[in-house]
Formats: sequence, C-alpha cells, structure tokens
Amino acid sequence: MGEKDSGDVKINTEITELITSEGFRDMPENIQEKALNSIENKNQKEGGFMGKLFGTKRENASMNIAFALCAILLFFCAVDIIHALTVGKAAYTELVKSILPIVTLTLGYIFGKGER
Repeated sequence: MGEKDSGDVKINTEITELITSEGFRDMPENIQEKALNSIENKNQKEGGFMGKLFGTKRENASMNIAFALCAILLFFCAVDIIHALTVGKAAYTELVKSILPIVTLTLGYIFGKGER
C-alpha cells in the first residue's frame, strides 16, 4: 500500500514510526505525550489558519468549504426573507431566486460526491 499525499496519512506514518521506535516505550509517559503533541502541532502549523478551519485532508477540505459557503448563503437568504416580510413584500426575492440554485448545486456536490 503506497503512501498517499494526505495529511492524515503523513501524521499516522510519523506517529507509527515514533511509537515503534526502540526507545519510545522506555521514555516516561509525559515525554511520550510531549513527543506526540509536537508531531500534531507541527502538522497543524503546516495547514495554517485555513487548515484549522476546513481541515488539512484535501478530500474533506473542499466539501467543508462548500458547506461553509452554503451555510453563509442560506444565512443571507434568511435575512433577506425576514427583511422582505417585515417590509410587506413577497418572501421570494431576487436574492433568494439567485442563491437557491447555487445552494442546491452545492448540496448536490456535497452529498453526491462518491468514493473513487
């Protein structure tokens, strides 16, 4: 099984190599924990802010970004509908007409994406 270019596989490989090394089990527990935490922190820094927000795994990051955009668009739709109802206009405004197809397309992408 070849190693993929995925952040999770890289983390798991580093952790596995560390745990299976000869001297690791002889170390005190607090040192073991610090060593494992340093690997985790290093990989989080590589992802940066966007990696913390959406994840460092490529397959999931695109779906997380699509979901976040979908949630933001639905929030703006809700605000627009509430505003239209308070003013006395129809709830189905131009903003809603233009955003709903984008939201349904995004949801289709999120839930329709199959395993390759």
